[in-house]
Amino acid sequence: MMLYMRYDNFIGCLNAEEMHGCGNNNVIIKSSKSDKAAFNIWLIDSNDYVRDENYKVLGYDRIHQDQLDWYERTAEKLKKENGGEPLPSILFQHIPVSQEYDVIYEAGENEPCDLVEGDGKRYCIKKENFVSGHLRELPCPPKDRSREQFDLWKKQGDVIAAFFGHDHVNDFIFDIDGIKLCQTLATGFHTYGDIHGGRLIVLDENNPREFYTESIEIERITDTNFN
Repeated sequence: MMLYMRYDNFIGCLNAEEMHGCGNNNVIIKSSKSDKAAFNIWLIDSNDYVRDENYKVLGYDRIHQDQLDWYERTAEKLKKENGGEPLPSILFQHIPVSQEYDVIYEAGENEPCDLVEGDGKRYCIKKENFVSGHLRELPCPPKDRSREQFDLWKKQGDVIAAFFGHDHVNDFIFDIDGIKLCQTLATGFHTYGDIHGGRLIVLDENNPREFYTESIEIERITDTNFN
């Protein structure tokens, strides 16, 4: 974060206010016709690991209560400034929400679907929630499978889509209660898996609650001899 903050065109900050994590803030996109807020982007730090007293990793961390409070407080402020209507928003964070598991189920013996294996079992995606992409590995949500964050999005009514990394080879989109949960491929040279890429997101000012997105795969570079 300190490296990024050296650049004049960097629009993030260490934190909007004192709370868990680093880089929790939101970015307003204003209307092309006025100074009015037209859209919002949430940037949330999903933190790192849960550890015991000996610093042993127990699992992935979660969004903490002070972060949830900040989100709810800021969303209410934006709603008030938007004439009482939730300001359409998308959200970015690393670790996905636990609700992804609500639409994954253990597959039958000969069931045809976009299968993934894990824990010695085979899993499918519920067709009614599947939008596009691929489930190539089981999602890795917080250790305690906390659910409060997604429930707050539903309560506020502002988040139309959330974009996650973390699970490097997944690029699926699930629709759960009208909110798109979008996984994005890893980009780094040294991440696991043979599939790398990114995601294009296009917002439409005339229809702010709809958006276009596509997953873009890039060929893995195997020759690392950059002499």
